[in-house]
Amino acid sequence: MQGRPDQDMSAGRRWLIAVAAVLALPAAALTFSVLFSTPAFGQSGAVNLPIAPVLACQEDHFDPERYRASLLAAGWQIAPNEERSDIAMRLADAFEPLAEPPQGDETLATRRSANRAGWFRLTAERTLMARPGAVLFMTGLTSDDGQRAIECWVALAEGTLVEGLFEAAFAGRDDLDADAVSVIEYGPFDLPAGGAFSLLAARQPPNASADPSETPALTARHGFMTRTVFQPSD
Repeated sequence: MQGRPDQDMSAGRRWLIAVAAVLALPAAALTFSVLFSTPAFGQSGAVNLPIAPVLACQEDHFDPERYRASLLAAGWQIAPNEERSDIAMRLADAFEPLAEPPQGDETLATRRSANRAGWFRLTAERTLMARPGAVLFMTGLTSDDGQRAIECWVALAEGTLVEGLFEAAFAGRDDLDADAVSVIEYGPFDLPAGGAFSLLAARQPPNASADPSETPALTARHGFMTRTVFQPSD
């Protein structure tokens, strides 16, 4: 998919192919709880995912101003200029597991700095939002065949939500080392009006901080991204 002039390139599809350990699960592997109500998801739920704050990312109008208005109504605030650098770093660190691993003599510190620089470029002059305990970056994309997609990237101050997703993914499975997987993707779920919804969750591995004297300290360790793909507009 290509970004429209008024929107952004996708960090997810560009970086996800570089991840060595991604657990991809079919839609049937996850049902959602009644913490939110929307016909786009399963009828019953077992995982507590408070997705209501990002329901605006499912709206099929592709109007950046309307998305911002809906997110503001859901309790997000547009980040002031003095907070943008901190938010970009939180997003970069939460989704660092999607970045290229260190190559050759490259160190974790070098990789982390390069990943942060990439997120600074990605979010430059774009709207960043925040609410207590979370920061958000939304991006829209179109493909050559007219498909449209909205992604919401959320970095979290604490890991209960994301760790719950990982626990649900590995429940009853003895064939995988849960500690070795830092990225999972659920879906795609079919949407009633056409298109599909998927969810990606990322967490930093236990050794991600390495030597704090040599590697920049992490500003966030957990994040999730929702992707809603719509059919071409008429």
